[in-house]
Amino acid sequence: MENQAINREDLANQIANLFVEDEKAAIQLWKESYKNLKLPQNEMIDSLSVLTCVYNSEEFISQALDSIMLQTYSNFELIIVADPCSDRTIEIIKNYQEKYSNIHLIENQERQGFIGSLNIGLDHCNGKYIARMDTDDLIHPMRFEKQINFLEIKSSISVVSAWMKIFDEKKQVTTASYRNNYQDHKNTSLFYSPLSHAASMFKSNVLKTLRYREGYIYAEDYDLWTRILKLYQTACLPEYLYYYRTHSNQVTNVKNIEPTKESLRKIICNFHELFHLDKNALLVEFHLKYLMLNENLLSKSDFIQWDNYLRQILKGNKHSKYLNEDSFTNFMFINHWQGYFIEFLGQFNLNEIIQLQQSPFNKFNIFQITKKVLKAKFQ
Repeated sequence: MENQAINREDLANQIANLFVEDEKAAIQLWKESYKNLKLPQNEMIDSLSVLTCVYNSEEFISQALDSIMLQTYSNFELIIVADPCSDRTIEIIKNYQEKYSNIHLIENQERQGFIGSLNIGLDHCNGKYIARMDTDDLIHPMRFEKQINFLEIKSSISVVSAWMKIFDEKKQVTTASYRNNYQDHKNTSLFYSPLSHAASMFKSNVLKTLRYREGYIYAEDYDLWTRILKLYQTACLPEYLYYYRTHSNQVTNVKNIEPTKESLRKIICNFHELFHLDKNALLVEFHLKYLMLNENLLSKSDFIQWDNYLRQILKGNKHSKYLNEDSFTNFMFINHWQGYFIEFLGQFNLNEIIQLQQSPFNKFNIFQITKKVLKAKFQ
């Protein structure tokens, strides 16, 4: 039984590793090997709903549907919500429906957009778990199996995501890995969306309760994570189970950037409310610029203002308890604070050194900070 499991996983990895190099060959091998990959029916106890939305997706939808329907875990329903299409998308889906009875297509009579379509789809999901998937991407053959197994074993976890490989038309590949620590998901949520939405599997009640909020265009997943993290524990499998396709038909980032910024400002205002901070427009822009857009601090005054802003968040956190204080201060020191401090060290006056020495984000001890100050002064 152990050897059989190893062989199944080796075969699944072989198929996934072929995705970028030769997509057609990978899917053909998958189809030929499916009987050897599929879990026995008695090992698939829990029901799953797979939720996706489509709009004019004819170019890649067949590959996406194959990678869903050929999953090793087959006890699922596929809920597809389609905005009115002007290409062959609906025709392709209906052809798959003739072969697979567990595909359910909901056709919107009027354009609902991504957020509206997701919420319509949630009303049709009946599974214990809900997995997200986009219809121009691919997934590892064992994605559903691995994520369900994890959620069954780790009953305190409500959402599990996975790492992604990102590939383009030229077969160039980059990767996106995410932290597996729940507290770090909260820490990073102040900067960016902490997990991949499309690569995630949720306990059904989580999505059905929180749903997707209108008004957060291009950042509805980010808004969802900030609300999930207040109530539920999250995790991430350190495996590449999702293959995210970028292509020329996607809406360009240049076109998206201004609506995205408006959504991010709303998320920052939500954080300010959480941490009992004023929804001051200057502070919102400061957070957007130096945390979410990750622009470099250019002067010691920027760094001092940045440190003071983080202190305000930490003060407000004593009421909200959203962040674990030790985890957050250590995270900020290791990833941001110490680097900026050392960069501007030679510019600080004595009063500023004393002020920064007392920062909760300063994890240098007195000996270390004194040594760095002296080294900076006499270089």
